[in-house]
This record gives sequence, C-alpha cells and structure tokens, in this order.
Amino acid sequence: EDVKFCFNISHSGDMVFCAVADSEIGIDVEGIGRIERICADSKRMEHFLNRIASEQEKEWFYNLPENEKKKGFLRIWTGKESYGKANGKGIALDLRKVDVLNEKDYLFREINKEYFVTVYMENISREDCQFQLIHIAKEYLK
Repeated sequence: EDVKFCFNISHSGDMVFCAVADSEIGIDVEGIGRIERICADSKRMEHFLNRIASEQEKEWFYNLPENEKKKGFLRIWTGKESYGKANGKGIALDLRKVDVLNEKDYLFREINKEYFVTVYMENISREDCQFQLIHIAKEYLK
C-alpha cells in the first residue's frame, strides 16, 4: 500500500522545526525577539500588516489588548508563511487573501518563550499532532 509522506521544514536562530503528515503541510517558525523589534516600531508593523493582512485580520489585530499584539502579529505572519509553504507558492501569493483566523486549518504554539511556530494543514487534527523537541549535540552542527 502506498502511503503519502509529506514534510516541511522551518528554522529560526539555532532551532529547526519539521512537520510530517500524510497530506500537504507547512510550518513556519519565528524568533519572538525579532518580532518584538518589528512590533516596537508601529510604522514598520503597520507596513507589514498592510502587505500581508486582510481587512478582517487587521481589525482583529488592532482590537487585541496591547499585551497580545506580539502574539497576534506572529499568528498572522507565521500563518501566512506556513500556508504558502504547504501549497508550494510561498509568499508569491496575495497573502491578504489567506485567512489565518480560520483555526480549523492551523495549529499555533509558543516554544520556550523564544519561538512561535505555526503548522498549516487542511482540517488539521489537534488530537493527532504532537510537538517533540529534539536537541542535537553541537558537534553535529558544524
């Protein structure tokens, strides 16, 4: 019996994340520190949002409490990236047409308060997902 095997990889800093599934899947990870710098500059953040977010997503974002804006921005950004990676078109898509508020296709996680990871797969099943951190010894990372 043929089994479909799909995977996707993303990295940020010294962390690599891999998503594996039996259908098309995308994963994106961002370092929270990098996004904090973008969110600290309101003009830069607005510029990013205007390029990638739908009107509905921008309204959702601007209505978030101030202390939730960083995670909200990460959700929008990594959601768009993971979708583009899953369908093979990347950021060549009009990202404003990709709906990251649709939770049935996304799984969002914060890892060690340093990274924000999003996995996209149509009708993703949270019960069938697991996150496993694997530490690789530095001597293998030459």
